[in-house]
Amino acid sequence: MMKSGKYYLAVVLILTGVMSLGATSFAEDEKPTCDASLAVYSQYIWRGYEFSKDSVVLFPSMTVSYKGFAFNMWGDLDTNFVGATNDNDTEMFETDYVLTYKNSLSILNYTLGWIYYDVDGGEDQEAYVVLGLDTLLSPEISVWRGIEHTDSWYFKFALSHSFKLENKWSINVGGWVAYYDIPDGDLITGDDYSEWHDATIWAALNIPLTDWCTLTPSINYSFPLSSKSEDQIKTANLNFANDNESKFLYGGVTLAITF
Repeated sequence: MMKSGKYYLAVVLILTGVMSLGATSFAEDEKPTCDASLAVYSQYIWRGYEFSKDSVVLFPSMTVSYKGFAFNMWGDLDTNFVGATNDNDTEMFETDYVLTYKNSLSILNYTLGWIYYDVDGGEDQEAYVVLGLDTLLSPEISVWRGIEHTDSWYFKFALSHSFKLENKWSINVGGWVAYYDIPDGDLITGDDYSEWHDATIWAALNIPLTDWCTLTPSINYSFPLSSKSEDQIKTANLNFANDNESKFLYGGVTLAITF
């Protein structure tokens, strides 16, 4: 990790420590919560791009939350990383550090966030805002802004719905479409890019194992929204998975625990 990355990570850890101290000193009845999860997936797809190929990927995650503030650490462990030094080598391709604040105003839910990407071959940062309505189909818009290497904008418009089943089980379904604007040139292809980019439809089954543990199998289908975005995704994939595809059907299962 570069010096700037270490600096920002130190700031995040300090803020997290302050949150924990505040919980102990000022609100003994309101303590921080901790959530941990491990997702095992058939593929790593991010914003329509293919970041793995013919391998099982593991996504460990841990979040500490207090009074709307949260600090999350998320990782991508590829069991057969295409770009590894040795063929068929397992590699921790990415680690993300995310700081967020969540709250609501009547039916409006909002999240303010900052994310630091520590990826093999480089690092990046984004700030983002998520606005959602607690109403039919839970409409949500999120806006992501690159703040380190590019002046990129990523806009995502999402809908979702939950169907309750017996024994506290539920089925969640949803989807989104996204617009990507990279005026300074894509870090992957080097070309300027502004286009309706990718879409995903998904479904998940939530299975509560206990009051503090949930198992969630899910399935996803990702596809480009135009011929230009299809070409963009195919070109970018050559750098990660040596592939020439733009549509991906993938799935996995997540085990989540709340402490």
